Amino acid sequence: MNGLEPGLAGGAPLAASSPLVSVFRRVLGPETTALEARVVFVGALVFTCLVAAAAAARAPGWGALQWALAIAIAFDFGGGVVGNATRSSARWSHRPGQSRARALFYAGHVHPVALAWAFETPWAQAAALYGGMLAAAAIVELAPRAVARPVAFGAVALGLVIASAVAWPVGLEWFAPVYLLKLVGHAVPPEA
Repeated sequence: MNGLEPGLAGGAPLAASSPLVSVFRRVLGPETTALEARVVFVGALVFTCLVAAAAAARAPGWGALQWALAIAIAFDFGGGVVGNATRSSARWSHRPGQSRARALFYAGHVHPVALAWAFETPWAQAAALYGGMLAAAAIVELAPRAVARPVAFGAVALGLVIASAVAWPVGLEWFAPVYLLKLVGHAVPPEA
């Protein structure tokens, strides 16, 4: 047993009965409940639909590759922000011996560079967002556990102020804030 009260985390863990369930348990952790999985999936789907509708309404003139990249990132980030906030994900990604895996997780999120290439945004802007995210995640990782959450909120708030000083292409205004929320949020360990 994981020490949680019955039903506190949303029910029993998911049974490994489908490929989708296997993905959720691999990404969010083996304690992922059916309720958590549904909330993460619905969060990703709703976020993606809203992002796509908002972009389409503003007619950004994107090509097929740009639409595909924006939709894929929106789905990943919509689910990632919600998933990283689950108890099971925090416990899974912050279990002993996972420091290197978390560092690789942050480093692998080169999405600003992909967007700079696909949408012709300034490379310096992409590099600054990526570097800022790495610095913020490192600060949260190094913060004492008792203050990691408020340090993360402060880092994201500061990042939002800095990110608002530069403009992403029409339809991608959501990218920098959600990028920071997803990745800096991932750095927050579970509460003891």
